[in-house]
Amino acid sequence: MRILALLILCWLPAQACAQQTPLVTVEMTQTETVLGQPLTVRIKVLVPTFSPAPPEFPSLEIPGVLVRLPERASGPISEDVNGETWSGVQRSYRVYPLRPGEFEIPAQTVRITYAQDGGIDPIVVDLNADAISFVATIPPGAENLDPMIVANGFSMTETLDPPQDFEVGDAITRTVQANIAGTTGILIPPLVGENTSITLRAYPKDPDVSDSEERGVLSGTRTETITYLGVGPGDAVLPPIAVDWFNLQTGQVETTRVDGVTFAVTGSAASLSGRNNGTGLWVAIVVGLILCGVLAWVLRARLRHRMTTVRNRWNNSEWSASRRVHAAINARDLSVVYTALNAWLKHHPHSNPDALNAVLARIGRARYAPRSDAGPDAIWADLSRQFREFRRRCRVQARHTQGAAALPRLN
Repeated sequence: MRILALLILCWLPAQACAQQTPLVTVEMTQTETVLGQPLTVRIKVLVPTFSPAPPEFPSLEIPGVLVRLPERASGPISEDVNGETWSGVQRSYRVYPLRPGEFEIPAQTVRITYAQDGGIDPIVVDLNADAISFVATIPPGAENLDPMIVANGFSMTETLDPPQDFEVGDAITRTVQANIAGTTGILIPPLVGENTSITLRAYPKDPDVSDSEERGVLSGTRTETITYLGVGPGDAVLPPIAVDWFNLQTGQVETTRVDGVTFAVTGSAASLSGRNNGTGLWVAIVVGLILCGVLAWVLRARLRHRMTTVRNRWNNSEWSASRRVHAAINARDLSVVYTALNAWLKHHPHSNPDALNAVLARIGRARYAPRSDAGPDAIWADLSRQFREFRRRCRVQARHTQGAAALPRLN
């Protein structure tokens, strides 16, 4: 019986310690979604005490998947764990598959910093978030689409002013913009095909693809701009554009179009050559502009190098590091405060920031613990004052150290 009692007494503390390990859980709203449509992934981190620093969450990015963080992606939570109230942080992700098929996001590491019960120094642990598997499918009726566009809405607009008198050597610009709703603009295919007209020569710009989010709904835009130069007489044709896409609202394949334009190019190739050759004056002007451009490019490179050097000196200075600390304190961003403070302490490696660490621990308790010894406004104000005084002492000590190490004056 005595041996059994000893075993029970040893087992109970072991179980109590095991219960004090932080928890990391992964939740998914669904395991199957339609191509280009999001599913939500949530990673929860719970600690038995409080966290003086926020967790370091993974990105969840893999090939073929777009991962975005919605507004207010992270927020504090609290849950009951074995009859105790644990606090923590939850981060939400929106995952958009860019192709149909099966996907697996492997287990990834979450770094957690939390205060030990009855201890002074915080504990840092790395825990794994479980792997995530899901499937992206093509809705019935959209199997034959190429390219595959599945969205809640799709529209196109065109900017093109048909010329009245278009001669060889004149130029016209065509801009086509496509807007997609409910998914990313990456899924919008190229819109304007290659130019096959012998009367026009195309000079396309790089397409502009962008995404925006409003009230948690993602939308995208693709803009293509092409300038056409008349190179020969005849009929010039800028063909219409038609895009087939699957409407998730109606469950049907729909077609979105923009009209093209046909116009006549007058003149001859000889007139274009005459325009290009010009007189000796025009040649001199062009050569002069080229020389000015080369000179400006050389000077710009030197000026850019000089500005980069000055900017790097400023960014690496103690004054700039202290300004970043003050900015993080004013923003009340505890994670950024830790990062900025560690960068600033590199300029004063022999200083002892115990007083600052104590105030930071109080901020962590005020944010995550059920109760705190003071309001957050007073603690942040105390941190700002403590940092100003600590920096002044460090600078005075640094000046004395440099003065003592200096060489004596010559006779």
